[in-house]
Amino acid sequence: MRNDTNMIYDFTRRPYDVDWWGTLSGVPQRVGINLEVAGSSTVMSAEFLKGNLEMEITMSAAPAVGETKQWGWLAPGQGAYAYFESSGGTFRASTADGNGNSKVEAITWNDEWLNTPTLFKILWDGSGFTFYVNGGRVAKISEVLEMPRVPMSPYIRCSGGMDKLVIPYVSVLGAHTMFHVESVNSDYALIDIGHTPSVFDAITITENVAVTAA
Repeated sequence: MRNDTNMIYDFTRRPYDVDWWGTLSGVPQRVGINLEVAGSSTVMSAEFLKGNLEMEITMSAAPAVGETKQWGWLAPGQGAYAYFESSGGTFRASTADGNGNSKVEAITWNDEWLNTPTLFKILWDGSGFTFYVNGGRVAKISEVLEMPRVPMSPYIRCSGGMDKLVIPYVSVLGAHTMFHVESVNSDYALIDIGHTPSVFDAITITENVAVTAA
């Protein structure tokens, strides 16, 4: 029996920790009790296989030309993602499988999502990706040709324009597997798969490392 993994990163209680978040551009920062992403982007160092990703986000601007906002799942450098995307004046669900195949589904924008905490959720399971806003389903993508076979991480980007994304927490619920590298600058790595390993688990090591017993 598989034991699913749950993870909540609460910015109201924790700082923007470089052991858990990798800055991709700009300077994401914790302001008060929230993470603020403006002219910047960040990705969590923990990686997950499937799961229910939730982010509560406050924004002040509707989709506009000249700005890009993305939040959801991303496998950096792997070409795989599933995220909400506000770009070029449109709002959509965007996905890619890491093999050069992508699919986009338009989402009807609602101004009621502005200037108030709004719950965005992306459920990644065996049937594909389902996108929700405040509990209502807004998109379903199941034909990404091949579902991503690599783990993905929570990801947030806000660039161009004057808007910012304000996030009090990020959670992943019901993940099949979780991997976490404790620090990209440390001499060791901790991998937490959330359950007792079995013959059905696989871990790929792409660097020369020394493995020692715990």
